[in-house]
Amino acid sequence: MRLSRIVTAALVLTAATADAVTLSLRSETTPFPGVTVRKYRTSSPSADAWVAIVDLCAANVHVDSDKPVVTSNQTTGGWASANGAAIATNGDFYKTSPLRVYGDAVGNGLPWPSVNTGLDPRYATEWYYENAGWIGFGFDQVTYNHTGWVKRNPGGRTLGGWEPTRVVKTRPPDLLGVVGGFPELVTEGVQYTCSSPTATSCFPDRGDMRARHPRTAMGITEDRQKFILLVVDGRTSTSSGMYGSELAETMKKLGAWQAFNLDGGGSSQFWQKGVGYRNNYSGNNNGGGARAVLNHWGVWAGSSTGKPSRPGHCVSSPPCELIPATGGTIDNASACFQAFGPAAYWRKESAGQGGGLLWTNAAANALPSNWAWWQLELAAEGAYRVEYLATAPYAEFARAQYEVLASGTVHSVTVDQSRASGWTAIGTFRFAAGGSQSVRVRDNAPAPVASGQSIVVDAIRLVPVRPTTGCGSGTCEPGESCSSCPSDCGPCPRCGDGACNGAETCADCPGDCGSCCGNGACDPSESCGSCPSDCGACPRCGDGDCNGTENCTSCPGDCGSCCGDGTCDTGESCESCANDCGACTRCGDGVCDAIESCESCEGDCGTCGSCGDGICAIGEGCESCTADCGLCNPCGNGSCDEDESCGSCASDCGACIDDEEPADGGVADDGPLSEMPEGGCACDGTGLSGALALAALLLRRRR
Repeated sequence: MRLSRIVTAALVLTAATADAVTLSLRSETTPFPGVTVRKYRTSSPSADAWVAIVDLCAANVHVDSDKPVVTSNQTTGGWASANGAAIATNGDFYKTSPLRVYGDAVGNGLPWPSVNTGLDPRYATEWYYENAGWIGFGFDQVTYNHTGWVKRNPGGRTLGGWEPTRVVKTRPPDLLGVVGGFPELVTEGVQYTCSSPTATSCFPDRGDMRARHPRTAMGITEDRQKFILLVVDGRTSTSSGMYGSELAETMKKLGAWQAFNLDGGGSSQFWQKGVGYRNNYSGNNNGGGARAVLNHWGVWAGSSTGKPSRPGHCVSSPPCELIPATGGTIDNASACFQAFGPAAYWRKESAGQGGGLLWTNAAANALPSNWAWWQLELAAEGAYRVEYLATAPYAEFARAQYEVLASGTVHSVTVDQSRASGWTAIGTFRFAAGGSQSVRVRDNAPAPVASGQSIVVDAIRLVPVRPTTGCGSGTCEPGESCSSCPSDCGPCPRCGDGACNGAETCADCPGDCGSCCGNGACDPSESCGSCPSDCGACPRCGDGDCNGTENCTSCPGDCGSCCGDGTCDTGESCESCANDCGACTRCGDGVCDAIESCESCEGDCGTCGSCGDGICAIGEGCESCTADCGLCNPCGNGSCDEDESCGSCASDCGACIDDEEPADGGVADDGPLSEMPEGGCACDGTGLSGALALAALLLRRRR
């Protein structure tokens, strides 16, 4: 099926809204250290799935793919058996005439020829051209490259990986194994989902993702310490395969943070050393047996593989060795060394550095059969002379092919080993600080090679070299500075380096420049407390100066008395400051003030009276002293007081009349008051006493 390379659909990378695939674990084994194999039965759809979870930081674990000897296809089991892999699956999609995969490919540390990949310009009209992504493994390295479709349709996301914003044909130069795949199933933690698994908008970069087929997929976890391989069976009555969206969901559930679809259908194969095929490879191929495919993924695990015990791709591993700024040696016995190719063509000798070296014969081939790698990790950047140790009679070939990867650049050098003895220079190169740098030597040559021309593989050595001019010469030349060339000009001044230089002062860097106290200036960082010699003594009460927070109240010794300012301040009184607070009240001033009395000040207030002295004095009253002050309400005072009546005091209140009982208990007048003669009074007489009696009677009735 042919698809247009110009895709306008928006990138659909969202979290799944509902789970469709259910995984039921049927078996789990650990056939090799660091490798877990699981079988799942899925529902929605009903299918059998085989999974390998590879711990990339486990000892003896290495991942690799096919060498670039692209002459024929191989079944997964056939390739794995021939190369000693513990676990293997099929790899990328492929085509014939010429044989080529759809994406990029590296195997055994060797890139495939362009013509055998989907990156060659002669395939520019093919729909898969530059569309595949990949996962790659290097020395202590795991990386990935997004598909062309994802890079062109990022959907507002900021992508990671190799060259995330450009569709490129390049890859890191130190990868050992690369397999391409597409479409992407999980992109940096986000699962690809579709509104419908069969919709035309679902996986626009590959139409067969919209049908259920056998599937193979690859993925890595976010920490890049686990590699996940999945094979799903299909095309049988018991296993239906998966849609692309179902495959994406399954990989996400298995823990993949970045995942790609691989070649599926009849190519889907899962092989295990000691068991053989675990999946129904023939059913996937419509009963046609195991299909021969162009490339594969292989996992090497366990101590019997011939691979180094140090894990090959653990991104959290410390450096195998660190070469100091003074230079260093990496021997072929180091964990930083690895030999590739058939072990039968590597010969060992008890000679050379450390009493052991390897050698192999050169051959006229376009690609190497055997080659060696020294991984480099440098503590400091700079120019270093790279040397190899030549030991006769094993150093014979005059055209040994070396590659030096330094600061991201590969330098190819041809070396005449036949003329060498002892430490011999390959060349001088500028290295960066850190890893991802190496030295390689190959056994191939482009021209005919005489038989028996051996190439020695022993130790390599890095020796720091000072150029005569420029940075590294040892002289700080014009145009150089501490920033551009610290090796010549020294480090740039900084606070804390023990030297007071540059723009440093005692104020901003006292650790280097010392204290500013004593320079005669009160600097911003100083005060009267920290440096009285520059800033003067701090104000204090008693120093004779009224300053700072002092005043006449808090420090009258320095600021003087507050008396006389017209305000009776806190601390002043009539005794201390009569000018502000007024004269104090005192007994004897002739005035009986509010706070004085006859008891406290007889001279101002007079003698206090005593009951019986005939004087109703202050403090006495009719209640307390009737002898001096008289009765409070005496009968006969001419006033009918509140506690008097006609019965108790007729002289003040008048005689009782009508039904009023007489004071002496006599019989009252029977005549009602209302029977008074017209225009007259019912009293005995018309005098004052009668009127008073009548008024008293009316008052009583009102009460």
